[in-house]
Amino acid sequence: MVPFKVLITSTSLIDCNGSHHQNLMQTGWDISFARGPLNEQELNQILFKNNFSAIICGDDEFSERNLRLAYDNGLRFLSKYGVGLDKIDLTFAKKIGVHVKNCSAINSRAVAEHALSIIFCSSKLLYEAYSNTKNGLWDRTIGNMVQGKSLGIIGMGSIGKELASLALLIGMDVKFYDPYVNEYENIRGTTIENIMDQSDFISLHVPLTEETFEFIGEELLERIKPNARLINTARANLINKALLMTFLEKRKDVQYFTDVLWEEPMKDDNLIGISNTFISPHIGSRVSENIVNQANQAIENLKLMINER
Repeated sequence: MVPFKVLITSTSLIDCNGSHHQNLMQTGWDISFARGPLNEQELNQILFKNNFSAIICGDDEFSERNLRLAYDNGLRFLSKYGVGLDKIDLTFAKKIGVHVKNCSAINSRAVAEHALSIIFCSSKLLYEAYSNTKNGLWDRTIGNMVQGKSLGIIGMGSIGKELASLALLIGMDVKFYDPYVNEYENIRGTTIENIMDQSDFISLHVPLTEETFEFIGEELLERIKPNARLINTARANLINKALLMTFLEKRKDVQYFTDVLWEEPMKDDNLIGISNTFISPHIGSRVSENIVNQANQAIENLKLMINER
């Protein structure tokens, strides 16, 4: 019997120790590794030379072109390590018969904690204090309490709800906007305009779709209240980059904290040079406990798809 050929591109799955490696060994699959995220051209070079039946992928670019190439070479299953499916042409995958499954809601707590850590660090000016003492300065910065501050959550899916619950526990004034959710924890949803107008912290938690692509534009950015923090742990393309950069250069009182960029890994991104921007390298869900759980879920999802075929 020919071994079932599987490509794994998630670097988190590959690099982190845990029970998922034993889980993989016990499958009997013929496993290959490639370090992602891979763009269309990089992925095509691998798919052209190989006939994988399945791929456990990260944020690789699965366009119509390389899905067709992969399908013709035997690909039938895509198991997404993670939640976001915006890099996969789902319509074409379904059309040709490539089954796709993600790890739904698995990142909720880890990403919510990441957003909350940004709220605390920015309020207490921990980054500035750390940088000062590293440079030999004893500059006792004055931060602010988090309790009582307003948090506006855009997108009340599993991550947004998790963040809301954590924020309520520490006494924040929580508001949310989601056209598909009316109420959560006795909080009524409000308009996105109210979120931008009234929030000390604005946190984005919506998937990237045709509907949400660059939906944060100039009009909404201009509504952000003075000294607010805009937090993006979702997808960079929720915001128009050129408009965001112009806004941040003009409004130095507003800070932008992002865990996601328009191109990853980061190249020479001109966002770096803007002083009121803080970038982390897409690590919101990258905690050891979640990596193992997520990897095992991606493996189990692939087993399930194979068995259901």
